Amino acid sequence: MLMKSSVARFLAGNTVFLQFSPGTSFDSVKSEAYALKDSHAIRSIPDKSVEESISIEGRKENLKNKMTLIKTTSEINHQSDFVKFTPIKISALVCPNSLEKFSNAWNAISLDSSDHRVVEAQMKEQYPQLMKSFEEGVQNIQKLCEVAKSVKMSILIDAEESTRQPAIDFVGREVSRRVNMLGESPTVYHTYQMYLLRSPDVVRRDMAAAESEGYVFAAKLVRGAYRISEGKREIESGVKILQSSKEDTDKVYDQAVTEILERIATSTTASSGFSSGAAVMIATHNTDSVVSAVKTMERLGISPDHGGVHVAQLKGMADHLTVALGDSGYNAHKLFAYGEFKDVMPFLIRRMNENQDAFGALQFDRALINQELKRRFIDVMEGISILPKHKSATDIKIA
Repeated sequence: MLMKSSVARFLAGNTVFLQFSPGTSFDSVKSEAYALKDSHAIRSIPDKSVEESISIEGRKENLKNKMTLIKTTSEINHQSDFVKFTPIKISALVCPNSLEKFSNAWNAISLDSSDHRVVEAQMKEQYPQLMKSFEEGVQNIQKLCEVAKSVKMSILIDAEESTRQPAIDFVGREVSRRVNMLGESPTVYHTYQMYLLRSPDVVRRDMAAAESEGYVFAAKLVRGAYRISEGKREIESGVKILQSSKEDTDKVYDQAVTEILERIATSTTASSGFSSGAAVMIATHNTDSVVSAVKTMERLGISPDHGGVHVAQLKGMADHLTVALGDSGYNAHKLFAYGEFKDVMPFLIRRMNENQDAFGALQFDRALINQELKRRFIDVMEGISILPKHKSATDIKIA
């Protein structure tokens, strides 16, 4: 069981927890969020961390809490537009067992067809009860998205383990089809984990589906947070699930970013308002990927503040990237995972165990902090005080 020892809980709660989480309540997010917006034009993503729920009552409570968070945030946004996104975890809102049953059925049928429309039709024919129960879940999530849309916010649908992901992909695609209207800023961003072998094809499939069916494709791209458990599953099943190496993951990640940016560039029809057929959140702590994305935007003529391009990092990770992007006029975001220690720590541990880029960035952050302390000491000795500011996001170099 996580953190059995009270001593371990105390130590983690006063070290790791505070490094990566602002605290247990929404109020603990606000002061940091306001400071980032005022000093570096960085917007925040408050995320009340909640793990999966096996009870109906628990899932209803989770849905209610997300509704409340969106409404509370929207009221504060009237004073300062500091929040654009709210993340949701589908297994906290839909029965986890149903997600796995749906995914198993989907995988079996898709062996005969890669066309998602064909698979959906066969799912309705062969598993009518399962599809009916899923429609109820989709409608609940659609209601949540419509609340977000009414206050000009967007929902980030988190990715989960591969045993559930086909079901979550279905939910994300179906809700996007219903609420991401062309000519409007997209409400639903669906997450793709690029360390999965299937993800590059899934990104292309969903982007093509959105174009042909007439809605905005909006993606959040991550490398993935379940490498350890997926690696074990791969060994046990003998079925290849993951990219062969980190280098391969980096390559397909950057390629997916490029393909979506190209779609944004070719589908943007107006200089003001939202007129693109696609949008992307580049969620990474990898400096090379951020610099690559910035250079691609420059090559394609996409402005830094384009409403369809966002970049995000977790609090306490790659802070130098977020600040450089915000100072340079890009849509930069910091994710604040808050809540009770027992709810937030599983989220943080997954990233500490499996996010190599974040800890490379942390080492770089430490070097920057040392450099900044030295600079401030010299400034104090000279009787001056200045705040450094990156001239360009592409000025960032890897230490």
